[in-house]
Amino acid sequence: MKIKDLGIITIFCCLLGFLMACHSPVRQYEFTTGKFKKDTVLSGTPVKQENLKMPMGICVFAEKNLLLIIDVQDSMLVKAYDLKSLKFIKSFIKKGPGPNQQLDCHKVQYSADFKHIYAVDRIKQKIYAYNADDISAPGAAVFPESDIMLEHHQIYNPSVLADGSIVDYSSYKADEKSSVFSFYNSYGNLLYKKGDFPKIKTAYGPQEQNAAFLGWFTPFKNGNNIILAYLNTDVLDLYNNQGVLLKRVQGPDYFEPAVKSVKHFNGTMVIPDEKAFHAYSSARAKDNEVYVLYEGKEVLEQGGYHKKLLFNFNSNLEPESLFLLDQPIFAFDIDWSRKELYGLTHQYKDKNLIRIKLP
Repeated sequence: MKIKDLGIITIFCCLLGFLMACHSPVRQYEFTTGKFKKDTVLSGTPVKQENLKMPMGICVFAEKNLLLIIDVQDSMLVKAYDLKSLKFIKSFIKKGPGPNQQLDCHKVQYSADFKHIYAVDRIKQKIYAYNADDISAPGAAVFPESDIMLEHHQIYNPSVLADGSIVDYSSYKADEKSSVFSFYNSYGNLLYKKGDFPKIKTAYGPQEQNAAFLGWFTPFKNGNNIILAYLNTDVLDLYNNQGVLLKRVQGPDYFEPAVKSVKHFNGTMVIPDEKAFHAYSSARAKDNEVYVLYEGKEVLEQGGYHKKLLFNFNSNLEPESLFLLDQPIFAFDIDWSRKELYGLTHQYKDKNLIRIKLP
């Protein structure tokens, strides 16, 4: 064989190896609670918030000294508080069908330039943008400056990325291959779909698979990556902001999601099986820190949606600290500059906010 031919074969093998590496699945790592370097009990301070009825979502906007809480039982859907003093500033987002109103507020998020608050309405299927300065100013009226609808998409939990593009869980469509994420431009036009769900032993159909792998995802504060925490299997995914899976970890209990299809009126709906477990929720991430709530209990077991375990990983999803919370919470956000966590609870009468100092 000629040296020239050997060179061609070598180049071909290198190219083949590169292509195989690009398309090979990301390895799934495993961990246990024993892998955390620290194990600490955290106690917080329950706080009574003025004008708050039934909180269901929270956003810490430290750059504007704002704490925003979604209140689902009030005619004004979001309450704004001074982050340092926790004093009430104003209510905004009037509940209703009108052009400057929302029927629902599923989540709130601030923009990368700190100029806007995005509020998700899953009933109207829109993402509304509000001026952050109007919210901070006690006497200023707050109305949406714009709104976005996502093209041919059923909104689940959309997040606006640092470049203005939007990512959401992909909607189930019978004629398409299942994917984790759908990406849209700032006008709501579909760009592409990407991401594969974890491999499991149970064979689910496409619709059941999408329901089995519902999760809570959030971009890193710097906008580079996305953390996906699955609700019904103890798996965490690390994606970049183009939807490329970088790392997948499972632990500490190694259970698969359990769902089943049941007849509902004239159709079929997918619900958790009685053997299903609650897993992760409410992740937050910045630089080299990831925090996420974990439960690991059967869905029928007492404890419900409140969680006592808070896991801390580094940006590569390697275990760092395990925190046992004295006051269980179901959602949280973090003031990273002051290392303070603000959690929501329904377990204390008239005191729905827990303020916790992180180590």
